[in-house]
Amino acid sequence: MKRERLETEKIWKLLTEFSIPAVTGMIVHSCYNIVSRIYIGNSSNPGIDGLAALGIAFPLILILFALCCLSGIGGTTLYSIKLGEKKLDEAEQILGNAIIIAVVTAVVSGIFIWIFSYDLLVLFGGSGKIIVYAKEYLSVFILGCVFGALSFTINAFVRADGSPNTAMLTMLIGAVVNIILTPLFIYIFKWGMQGAALATILGQFVTMCRVIAYFRSGKSSVSLTLKIIKPDFKLIKMISARGLSTCFMQFVNALVMVIMNKSLFLYGGDLAVSVMIIIAAIQTILVMPVVGLAQGAQPIIGYNFGAGRLDRVIETLKKSLIAATALVLTSYILIRIFPSQIISMFNNEQRVLDMGVHCMLIWILAIPVVGLQIMGSCYFQSIGKVMPSIITSLTRQLLLFIPAMLILPKFFGFEGILYSAPFSDFLSAVITGIWVWFDIKTQIKPKHFTEVLAG
Repeated sequence: MKRERLETEKIWKLLTEFSIPAVTGMIVHSCYNIVSRIYIGNSSNPGIDGLAALGIAFPLILILFALCCLSGIGGTTLYSIKLGEKKLDEAEQILGNAIIIAVVTAVVSGIFIWIFSYDLLVLFGGSGKIIVYAKEYLSVFILGCVFGALSFTINAFVRADGSPNTAMLTMLIGAVVNIILTPLFIYIFKWGMQGAALATILGQFVTMCRVIAYFRSGKSSVSLTLKIIKPDFKLIKMISARGLSTCFMQFVNALVMVIMNKSLFLYGGDLAVSVMIIIAAIQTILVMPVVGLAQGAQPIIGYNFGAGRLDRVIETLKKSLIAATALVLTSYILIRIFPSQIISMFNNEQRVLDMGVHCMLIWILAIPVVGLQIMGSCYFQSIGKVMPSIITSLTRQLLLFIPAMLILPKFFGFEGILYSAPFSDFLSAVITGIWVWFDIKTQIKPKHFTEVLAG
């Protein structure tokens, strides 16, 4: 069986097979927001103000994505372990209950945002035409939030089921739809922010249809039928618990965006918000490949942990760290060499280029070590250690970045906001690395510790 290869195949081969599609999938997933930013930023209307509007609306989009992590990340973590234990009936029920979580959370959160969008946008620092543009985008985006939740959740199960190439292709098809429709809706139909949002949700709808078809095709380990979509509150609790770390991390990301937007308006005005939404998009391209690598490693770690193969768990973690560091270091070097060319993809006004290059080169100073933090959290999540996973996920944003962003600007102004990022990136990587080291050490007999780590 293809799932049993997770226990026998060479780790590098498995990581390549699972992670390359996952990395590609995460880059493609990030294109949904990045493509909108590129086309909006280069349009005559709304232009640079539209980027600021996306910056104000983005915390609400992150909240919707955070809730998807409960079902997608939490569900596949448990799903992989059950496949490793050869408990296919339980794995099937996990898929069904993950779908329930995805739909319910998307509907409830979507209705809440729809009702309170104006008040939330004001709370987040928006005003005037920036709020108008942000509401236009959200009014359409929320209508398709169920498509986004189901496409993300079920596609994660496709990858965990041992079909990473199918997961990648599915994401790619949805992204292509988005990339084609976004300029059509913005430049030809003149639908502006609403057109950008409509293109995004149509791409997500196509993705959703494709992943549902996979679990109905007979090629998967379990089948998606109506009978498995039956609430099991104990299982819902277990799934949600395993997705909490990633969910909390995204909620904290939303909180960070809110605090940062307020600080940016205070110290740099609308232009600073627009520039930072560009840098956030670039950072997404930097970080998403590592997140994809973590997603590719997750079923390998989870399966082997369930099968009692701790040696393969550690080997997977070691090689994932090497690959993660190589990924971010390569991207970091490219950004250092071509900063203005990268910023100009979003907007080529001179004031945007000048501020954008300055801000970006400071913001990404410690990006090369971010792979350690992400893979460390993935390790804890994959082996079912909920609290360490939550804490390591939140260390960077909640414990370090937010305090730094609140304190440093009082002494260094706008520059203090920028240096908050490398400060928190570096310290969180150190903390996570130490915690993972000691956790592994406690699971191995002391006399074998060095031998196992040496691989």
